[in-house]
Amino acid sequence: MRTLVLCFAGLLGLGTTRAYYVIQADNGLYRGDWGFEEHCSYGGGNFTAGEERGATFVSSFDFKFETTNHIDNTAGNAVKLYCSDTSGHIVDYISSTEGNYGTWQGLRSCARGHYITGFRQRVLESQGTFGDDWGVDNVQVQCDDGTVLDGLDGVPPAQQDAPLRSEFRGDARMHGEWGSWALCPAGAVVSGVSTRVEQGHPFDDDAGLCDIIMFCSEV
Repeated sequence: MRTLVLCFAGLLGLGTTRAYYVIQADNGLYRGDWGFEEHCSYGGGNFTAGEERGATFVSSFDFKFETTNHIDNTAGNAVKLYCSDTSGHIVDYISSTEGNYGTWQGLRSCARGHYITGFRQRVLESQGTFGDDWGVDNVQVQCDDGTVLDGLDGVPPAQQDAPLRSEFRGDARMHGEWGSWALCPAGAVVSGVSTRVEQGHPFDDDAGLCDIIMFCSEV
C-alpha cells in the first residue's frame, strides 16, 4: 500500500528544501507511540570546500529482534537504516524509536550504488486476553535493482566500509503474516524513517515494534 503524501523540510539550516513521499505498510498495529522522524542528511560523504554537499539515501538496513525464549516476547524492536552517498559509501544511520529488547541481526545491503525503494513487514495480530502479543516480527526491503533483502534471512553483508556492522545470529523465527509492499514512486528512494513501538510496561503485554513509516525522496 502506498501513500503519496508530499511534504517539504529545510535541512541543516542551509535554506534548502527536499520533497518527501510517505510510504506505510497496510498491516501495522495501533499500539505504542510514534517516534521522531529521522532523515538521511542532505549532504555527507567525500566533498571538499566549495563543493555542494550531495544528498544521501538509504542503501542498507538492520533489524533488532528478540527470540521466542521469553515470557513476554516482543519479536521486532527496531530498524536501522544506513545512508549512503552517491559513491556508495555509508556515511550515517537513522533509526527513530528503538525498543528495549532483542539483538541486531546484521547489516543487509543493496549492491554498491543502489538504494532501497520500499519495504513490507510481517505482523502478528492480537492473540486475545491470554495470548502473547507482538507486532512486527520481520521486515523485508526492496532495492532499486529488484533485489529483496530480509531482516532475518538476508544475504551476507556487502563488502564495504559500513560502520557499526553486527553479525547475523540466526535467531528463532516468529510467525506473523506479511502485508503488502509499500513502495516509493518512480524516481524516488528511501531517505527517512519513523517507527511505532510499544514498550516499558512492568506488568502488561508489550508488542515491541508495531508499525513503520518510511520517507522517499527523489535521487
